[in-house]
Amino acid sequence: MKSKLCLLILIIGCIANANPALSFLSISDIHLSLDKQTTMQIDPSSPSSNNDLDLLTFNQLSPLIQQKIAKTHPQFIILLGDIAGHHRVTETSLENNERAVFKKILQVTKNIPVFYVFGNDDSPVANYGPFMNQQRLSPYVIAEQAGWHNGFLSSGQFCKHQKQTVCLLNENSEQGYYAARIASGLRLIALNSVLFSDKTLDSPRAAEQELAWLAQQLQQAQADKDKVILAMHIPFGMNVYDGGSYWQETFTQQFLKLYEQYHPLIIASLVGHTHMEEIKVIKASEKVIGAEYYTAALSTSHGNSPSIKTFNFTKHKHWHFKNYVTYQLHLLDQRLVLNKLYDFKAYYCTTNANKACLNTVTVDKMQNYYTVNNPNYSGGLNYPDYIFLDIDKYTP
Repeated sequence: MKSKLCLLILIIGCIANANPALSFLSISDIHLSLDKQTTMQIDPSSPSSNNDLDLLTFNQLSPLIQQKIAKTHPQFIILLGDIAGHHRVTETSLENNERAVFKKILQVTKNIPVFYVFGNDDSPVANYGPFMNQQRLSPYVIAEQAGWHNGFLSSGQFCKHQKQTVCLLNENSEQGYYAARIASGLRLIALNSVLFSDKTLDSPRAAEQELAWLAQQLQQAQADKDKVILAMHIPFGMNVYDGGSYWQETFTQQFLKLYEQYHPLIIASLVGHTHMEEIKVIKASEKVIGAEYYTAALSTSHGNSPSIKTFNFTKHKHWHFKNYVTYQLHLLDQRLVLNKLYDFKAYYCTTNANKACLNTVTVDKMQNYYTVNNPNYSGGLNYPDYIFLDIDKYTP
């Protein structure tokens, strides 16, 4: 009997080791404004760019996020950009906002590595400006001034061997993009999608160089038989708010050609920017080939309630997206609380195949949580068809 029990324990252990798991937490659009004299409304009745995160509220939200980190044990955390407030008073105030966020994140996360992705409001030059100014100041530099060991990865670890994880493979510290290994057989490619935006103040050449770099990274991932998670601030495709394109058409087409070519490698695309709780389902030749998963904002300036998200991936021969959980920060009896809002698998899935789950994404389902369940503002998916992205319509 004892030998059978030992054998059973051994088998269970082997199964567990054969199916490793990965979890991480994402935070987007913090938009901290140290100059702000009013308190951010947690559940606003309407959008307002003046309703960015103030320092007092940030300090109140941070322990709740820290508690969630302690309970979920993420292997790392991703900041998906726009850590600075919408209204930049001076260049110094922008630096102070970013430095305060980077310092606070170190306090909240303690020894957990944190990745940073560049957002359009984070430029030291102007909104939608370049990653680095003429004085060579950038969020990368400010993060290091705030105590990060590297401006993209707080731990500062570079990959020295194949088995090392949560480490940087390469980086472009002047233009704001990089690649990292986050698990064996899985890499993170973090893009500066501000370069592709229809509002960018940077040169087209910088965007072309980044797309060439992306092609090399995807080619290398394919050669290494790695799966890929993409991370960027500004999404690709058309937005549901006013029906406009997030990116310039030429860059959208080039990117989607790469996406279609390498989509078997890409198991998720993580984005922010809109402040809302969204998914964009990506199709080619009438088949679902992937999705953009949005992380809603901590700032409530777009009419959302504050939010964070956890992601889970699992490996069965190869890495696969498993689930995400969206959390809502809101007021309950005049005190701030953080509660689970919903999870992807329970809400959208009727089978265990996650791409099949994406076939059940509907406008009505997305509308239910679009503003992160803000009881005072429902928002609206004004262009509901754009929750879907058909690559065939973008690429000749």
